[in-house]
Amino acid sequence: MKFIYYIILLFIPTLIFSQELTEIKSENFIFETAQSKDAISEIVDFCEELNKKLNLELKLKNNNNSRRIVILTDKNSYDNYLELLNITPREDFTYANFEDNNRDRVILYLGKANWHGSLAHHLTLQYMDFYGSGAPYWFNLGIATYFDSVDREKKLVIQNISKETLFNNNIEDSTAWLLFDFLFNTNNKEYNRLLWDSLSMLKYSDIEDKEKIINDGFKELSIDIELKNYYANIKGYSDYIEQGIDFYQKNDYKNAISNLTIATELKPKMYSPDYYLGLCYSRMEKYEKAYSHFSLAMEKGADNEITLYSIGVNFYAQKNMDLAKKYLNMVIDFNGKYTNKAELLLNEIKKY
Repeated sequence: MKFIYYIILLFIPTLIFSQELTEIKSENFIFETAQSKDAISEIVDFCEELNKKLNLELKLKNNNNSRRIVILTDKNSYDNYLELLNITPREDFTYANFEDNNRDRVILYLGKANWHGSLAHHLTLQYMDFYGSGAPYWFNLGIATYFDSVDREKKLVIQNISKETLFNNNIEDSTAWLLFDFLFNTNNKEYNRLLWDSLSMLKYSDIEDKEKIINDGFKELSIDIELKNYYANIKGYSDYIEQGIDFYQKNDYKNAISNLTIATELKPKMYSPDYYLGLCYSRMEKYEKAYSHFSLAMEKGADNEITLYSIGVNFYAQKNMDLAKKYLNMVIDFNGKYTNKAELLLNEIKKY
């Protein structure tokens, strides 16, 4: 497939895009684009800054050749370009790898929201291929995913990973970045050395079987108890929601909100964090925020009766009696377990 991509690249972009794309050079990159230098300055600066970071962290640079980046004007142009390379169009950016590394390219388009992580990921893949060829795919992918995630809080990128089964068998492509998170951040120099020895071999060695050597070197680490302990201390959704509720019950609303907010980021479709955030903000007399979270909880599937009752209580505490009566009467219509509580509160409202 590399060969096919290479042949297509030689001919089709030349025929179709040669009149549209011009080259703009920076210190380490060649940008093919229809835009002006000023129009892509943010992307150019981002690429150069990331390149400095990768050189500092990975120390793989072994030549002064420029790497190629194609910037298309919009998503439609991007899709057309990918189709010409026989690559299935996608929302994410693309790293196209060819037989000749000097023709490898990261392909992106303007107008993509939150583009920084995607560009960082594909630029790092390109960097690894360009300077460290011969590594296993999981190795390059793990490093790329680590660097596209390293500036996000760890809690946002471990949401669907089971700590209990992590690395029980072979290193998986999808979780390899966690291995590098451990290796880059552990204080144990023995583990650091495994990483740096592998990177040094990629940079300096001419041996052919680099992939096997790296796989064998990391095989023992994947079942290492220290690695598992490192991840046992990382909290997941259930930890944050449980601690958030615990803090709420102890009237520690600041810490409750902190934990519950993380829980909403980890699993945005779950309603419990928003419901308890509503309770916290109501107790803190931030009634509009409380109402917003109660409403979100209902949209996500929270029990209508209890949530409507909580909204009614929230408006009662805000002394907005008209809205309080409206929601409490809605609770009474359910004729459920909160009916008596709603009636008692409505009787209190009549005193005003």
